[in-house]
Amino acid sequence: MDVALVLTVVAIFGAIIFLLSMGIWVGLAIGAVGISLVIGVVKMPEIIGPIIYNSLSSYVLSAIPMFVFMGEIIQQTGFSGRLYEGVSKWTRVLPGGLVHTNIFSCAFFAAINGSSVATAAAIGTVAYPEQEKRGYNKRLVLGSLAAGGTLGPMIPPSMAMILYGAFVNEPVGKLFIGTAIPGVLMAIMFMIYIYIRFRLDPSLGPKSERITLSYFGNAVRAWVDVWPIALLALIIFVSIYGGFMTPTEAAAISAFVALCIALAFRRLTFNALKGAALKAIDITALCFLIIISAKILAAALAMLMIPKQLAAMAGVSGLHPMLIWTLIIVMYLILGCFMDGLSMLFLTLAVVYPLMMSLGFDGIWLGVTVMKVIECGQLTPPVGMNLYVIQGISKQPFEEVVKGSFPFFLLLLGLIVLCTAFPQLALWLPGTM
Repeated sequence: MDVALVLTVVAIFGAIIFLLSMGIWVGLAIGAVGISLVIGVVKMPEIIGPIIYNSLSSYVLSAIPMFVFMGEIIQQTGFSGRLYEGVSKWTRVLPGGLVHTNIFSCAFFAAINGSSVATAAAIGTVAYPEQEKRGYNKRLVLGSLAAGGTLGPMIPPSMAMILYGAFVNEPVGKLFIGTAIPGVLMAIMFMIYIYIRFRLDPSLGPKSERITLSYFGNAVRAWVDVWPIALLALIIFVSIYGGFMTPTEAAAISAFVALCIALAFRRLTFNALKGAALKAIDITALCFLIIISAKILAAALAMLMIPKQLAAMAGVSGLHPMLIWTLIIVMYLILGCFMDGLSMLFLTLAVVYPLMMSLGFDGIWLGVTVMKVIECGQLTPPVGMNLYVIQGISKQPFEEVVKGSFPFFLLLLGLIVLCTAFPQLALWLPGTM
């Protein structure tokens, strides 16, 4: 083992983590260390300007503000509440009733939002008061809402996937489609767990309704509430999978359709339009700052030949590639206890991606699987963002949210194992495009 190389890597990433622990924004922390390396160690400050230009000239990044704008229009005009009401008419006959609605609604909302925290907040705000009033087990409700939020980045579109694709030059369209099967499988696993819990202990909530003729009538009428979001999800998936549009074009069209839907339902106000536009600017600026900083850090590491040396070290170590992948998963799970998803992704990607490519792994599979590992961090204290969002909405003790989320965390780990054992879960659909 090259001790000097290991110490160098530890020093670089230790400096970033130290800056983050002081409360500095992740983009500024990564950028500060990257620029320091470029100027002080590599001594090539002239490359910073071209890196900034090239980082932002990526066509695919223009999808970010439009996808965010679309999701905010839907959320601020009240369609997330309509979605929940509609889906609840379908799930009320299942053991678990409205708890299934949490997962189902999060999956639908994720298909037009792509953010874990936003998905948990949008559905949790509507769902928790209703389920508390009806006497559902609080711990299970809290856990299902926090876990449902993790579907955000796992069902296309995903902001993190756009950034990942732009950073490592993997096709974003294939990354989007690659998340579809694992994302749907994750939702199914969550719902099966809820079904089993209510079968074993019916006292966890009200009895499920019987299937009657009126149920079928209500199920059909539920489409009145669900179709706007279902239409947007269909436009995004079909247009990208079918090759009719690039992700950027799909983002533009879906944002326009969202505006038309809000106008048609007479829900589009000036405040909603202003709020959605400002949110799109805010999130886009944050994402651009992170990717510029990460690109500068990656350039510095590449010129210091750190990824190449780590790949060579892994090659001669005799360790099985799957063992190395397991160690990377453990690293992400530990980091997830202290950092948010984007911070983890861009703190490590400059080293993890070239290392995994040198071991023969697929870049699309890596993006999909790493995103699931990162989402585990949304459910682990003390910095699990979904836990804090649901705790803030419910006003319940934080430990109750953690205990309710733990079984879903284990299911997420199980899905990571499945995708590792069966890579075609992430690669089959992209391979048919």
